[in-house]
Amino acid sequence: MASLQLGVGATTIHHWAGIVDGRYSHQTLAELFQGDDRFADAKKRIIEAQCLVIDEISMRCLPALLTCESPLIKAVHELCDGRPSEETIQFLRSLDRPLNASPEDITRLYGTNFDACVVNQDMLEQMNGEMFSFKAKDKGDIRKLLGCVAPKTLLLKEGAKVILIKNIAAGLFNGMTGIVHRLERGSPPVINFNGNLVTVMETTFDVYDSREKKI
Repeated sequence: MASLQLGVGATTIHHWAGIVDGRYSHQTLAELFQGDDRFADAKKRIIEAQCLVIDEISMRCLPALLTCESPLIKAVHELCDGRPSEETIQFLRSLDRPLNASPEDITRLYGTNFDACVVNQDMLEQMNGEMFSFKAKDKGDIRKLLGCVAPKTLLLKEGAKVILIKNIAAGLFNGMTGIVHRLERGSPPVINFNGNLVTVMETTFDVYDSREKKI
């Protein structure tokens, strides 16, 4: 999300450097960069780069800079568990203030993915227009597939907000948000990303087994 603020050319460091999901060792990456065409673009970016601006690089600093605000730390932990105490609820309410934004533009945070999915589904059903369903085509070990971040069924309506959960092309990266522009039966969705209309084609989500070192 932070890289969205940088405008043209911004992307995630993993995509820019060809690290993908971090499955390869340094030695393996070096070999792939030498002879695998899939990494040619990343190699070219690294060689031609004159200046690299990395947002939030302080997250990698040692020692780590941690907050000393106990109520905030407690609230974060309890919200991650999905079970905020009354004390945490009162603390969060004390931070309540008017926001200069329309309700649909406000970002809401939830303690669990389940809560977020329920709210997203409810908001989608309240929107006008026809609902379109896109189903995943799965194959492989069902236990491994449970670790895939992509939903089994994606429901969309024209005008709905969406977010990419994978780098899929140059300029289309994980965390990028857009609005569904057009939906047609038998065709991929057309998404408006910052004024650019993009037809988002099917893509593959690999579940990598780090112990067996295979997809």
